[in-house]
Parts: sequence; C-alpha cells; structure tokens
Amino acid sequence: MTPRVPSKEFVKISGLILLGLALCSPACSPDKTPLDAALDGDGDGDADADAHDAGPDGGEGGAQDDGSAGDDGGLPDGGEADGTCDGGGDPGSDLWGWCPASGEYLGGDWKWRLRVTGAALYCGTFDESRTLEDELFKKSQLRIIPGDYPLPTVDGTYPFRLPLCLKYQAGQENPQLAGAGTLQATFTTYQGDLYFNFNLRQPLLAPSGAQWEFSLHLSGMMPPGGDTIALDGSHPDDCSGTPVVYVELLTCRGDCASWLDARVFDSCAFEDIPEGVHRLTFAGGDIEVGLRIGCSPASTEPGIFSRASGTLDGTAFDQRDYWRLIYNPAHHHFSRDAAVLFDTPIGPACGLKLEGLDPFCCRPLRPECYNECQSTLSLIDCDLGAIEKRDIESEAWEK
Repeated sequence: MTPRVPSKEFVKISGLILLGLALCSPACSPDKTPLDAALDGDGDGDADADAHDAGPDGGEGGAQDDGSAGDDGGLPDGGEADGTCDGGGDPGSDLWGWCPASGEYLGGDWKWRLRVTGAALYCGTFDESRTLEDELFKKSQLRIIPGDYPLPTVDGTYPFRLPLCLKYQAGQENPQLAGAGTLQATFTTYQGDLYFNFNLRQPLLAPSGAQWEFSLHLSGMMPPGGDTIALDGSHPDDCSGTPVVYVELLTCRGDCASWLDARVFDSCAFEDIPEGVHRLTFAGGDIEVGLRIGCSPASTEPGIFSRASGTLDGTAFDQRDYWRLIYNPAHHHFSRDAAVLFDTPIGPACGLKLEGLDPFCCRPLRPECYNECQSTLSLIDCDLGAIEKRDIESEAWEK
C-alpha cells in the first residue's frame, strides 16, 4: 500500500508530539547519523558546540575560542523594563537596553541557518482560561536578536543558546540568558521532501535568581536546495493553503514541562489577517474594537486586539499600543471580553471594558439578525475595575 504524503496538519501534530518527547527526555549524546547527501553535502555531521559569530549583518563570522556550552559568554547584568507603555509593539524600535548581543549565540558550525530579522518581535497572546486581569498581568514581549544562527543538519541533541530578551509588565522581573540550552533536531525524508523538527529548551534567570525557561519549536518542510528558516515576527497562517514553518515560542517559570506561568508568543501585528470590527454606541460615546483573528484547524484561533478608537463624553481616543489593549475570548471567540486603557484618563476613567461581545448578535435586532446581544460596557480604573456602567445603544460585528 502506498503511504500518503504528509499534510501540514500531520507535520504540525508530529512536531507537537516530538516537542512532548523533548520536554520529557533527558539530554543525550548526539546521534550523528548522516542524512541524504542533499542535506549534508560533505557528510561530516559537524556539530561542535563552539560559539559562532551571528552578527546582524547576516554573515557567519568565525568561531570563537572560548564559547563552550558551559561558559556564560559574558552575559550582560541586564536591567529591568521601565514599565511604561512606550509603544513596544513597534517591530522597528531599538533593542531594549538589557538585550544581549548576537554573539551570545552558542551552537556549531552547521550548514543550515535560522535567519532572524530586525522585525522578530513577538507579543504574548491570550489564553481562554484567563480573566482580563490575568491577561493584563501576563502581557509580555519577546525579541529574538537579529542574526544568522547555524542549525544542525543531522539527528541529535546539542548544546545551544539563542540570543533573546524579554519584557514583562512593570513591577515584574525580565528573565535573561543563563547558559546553554538543549536543542533536539530530528529529520525525516519522504518522497524527496525533507521534514525537520527543532525543539529548544533554554534556561533563563531573573535578577532575583528565579529560574525561567524559554521553549522554541520549529517544524516544517525545507524546500529542495534550501538551507534557511526565517523568523521575522510574522504569524504563520496554518490555513493559508501553502506550506508554512510551524513556530511555537513560550516562556515558563521553572521549566515548561510544568507549564507554570506559561506565556505563549505570536505576531504583534497579524498583518496578513483581515481586521474585523465590533462597533458600539453607548450612553456618552462610541467605540470600535478591531480584532485580527487567524485560523486554526482545531483549537481556538490565534489573533490580536489590534486597536480601539472612539469617543467618551466628548473626548476622542485612538489606542493601538499592545500594552494597553487587553483581550480574552471564550472558546473559538464565541464570546469576547476586551479592555482599552487610555493614554491619559478621560474624566474618572482610565479606560473602557467590554464583556460578552458576540459576533453573531446585533443591537437593535434586524430581520436578518435575531440573536440579541448580552454584552456590557463599563468605565474602568487602571486595574480594570469597573467604576460605572453605561447602557449600550447599538452594536454590530463587521468582518
């Protein structure tokens, strides 16, 4: 019987299974079984753990003499986020002051490259099990430092460190690099196509000594003759109909096997996803809530609260700052809670909170829309606490 060609879903599910195995298995010596000659032209299977110069110019650079996996690489002492809402959702902004240099990479002189662009800024996503208050607390950003970072081309487990930095909410410590992690690489060839899975677990350390872990999963198919996987801050659309590289990025307090204080990261913009808008008028104002909701074969769809604009008691607002737009959906976004914090208070309100937004309702009812809306709108303090409810007069969802 002729086997089926693996689908995108098969690759994704296989990657998740391998991630689970990686999280549960201890590190072991690299298995240097060569792949096809097309993968490793000279068949050397070179996977030494020397540090490699991965400068932002994309060049390979030379191997450093002192970059053993156990070396701290002269990591910066770091600092903490200033805690201000500084428009950190802009992928073009400079690296934060505590970010490491690309030279903190540890790995080997391998054939493949992880190409990280200057746009590789990722934002913490929502989780349907949380409240809006939880979402505000867990807002985070991840920057992977621009550069070309070699990746292994044979099955095995390798010492590895990817230069990155994190920004958590004000009052929270930002975990920083702490030695080498472990990269598990597996490859499968099928009918001439080469499928890869990379699973990285990398230790992080907060200034107080609290331990964190960064987890990266990459899986997909390498095109014939290709040798580069790109990370550019974009969202891989699983339902685009074209092959994608599946990317999973998360940090966890302790280690990610326990999923404690887990924070998952995705695009800060979802630029390729059309924006849908909840439009509401209420006593004393109006608001538009922009949502970019992607696609998922099974689980709740990824997405982002992209903007909130409107008026409150005669004062206009237009908010697009990731740190001030808070969102939490129910399963598959069937119901949606959102909050916007203004740049400066309007009267007694730090912002507005909308609960129970329903994409299938309308207010007032119309012949083609007979599902009555149950949403509510409140003026809120800076901790999202309701201070005054306002009656909603009209409501509709436009995609």
